[in-house]
Amino acid sequence: MQSPSGERVFDGSSPGRRRDQTRSDLDRARLWPADDWAKIPIGPICFVLAMIITLPVPLGHVVPGTAICLLALGLMEHDGVVIGVELVAAVLALVDVTVASAGAVNAVHHWFIG
Repeated sequence: MQSPSGERVFDGSSPGRRRDQTRSDLDRARLWPADDWAKIPIGPICFVLAMIITLPVPLGHVVPGTAICLLALGLMEHDGVVIGVELVAAVLALVDVTVASAGAVNAVHHWFIG
């Protein structure tokens, strides 16, 4: 048994549905590299970030983990802008861990040497 009121609801929303089904400017891939070769450097970057996560630096895993999550989001959504933000976060992760490690080495040096 069909409901005539249900059919009217769907018929009335049909133009809106067609408009929503077309891709808007926000849905399109932004600055997405056209070829697969452009995605090759992402693997080594992710590997380096994963190695940074394994270091015993207090809170040293937060920035690299965020960068890896942004990388995954950018790859899933085909969004080059998010991948660019991820590259900046990767550089920040390297700087963060380098500064924290240098501080730890300096503290140990002064502890034992004086």
